Amino acid sequence: MRLSRAERLRAIGHIETGRRYQDVGVEFGVNKSTISSLHRRYTETESVDDRPHPGQPRVTTERQDSAIRLSQLRNRFLNATVTARTQQD
Repeated sequence: MRLSRAERLRAIGHIETGRRYQDVGVEFGVNKSTISSLHRRYTETESVDDRPHPGQPRVTTERQDSAIRLSQLRNRFLNATVTARTQQD
């Protein structure tokens, strides 16, 4: 389970008031190591936002990926250009 931004801020507030990682983790339903990592990231960056992820953003949805995969399994000898063209239709 991922903590929302508001929950992360509340968790940091609890830690700053002196509560233990384990107690805060139980309250939010996450492991104490999650709270510890969140607190460490907050002290390093003064932010509770997610760090940027490397790589390019996805161009296709999971549904499109599934359709492409199925198309390739049905027509193994089609090249990628032809497959892409048929998926746009």
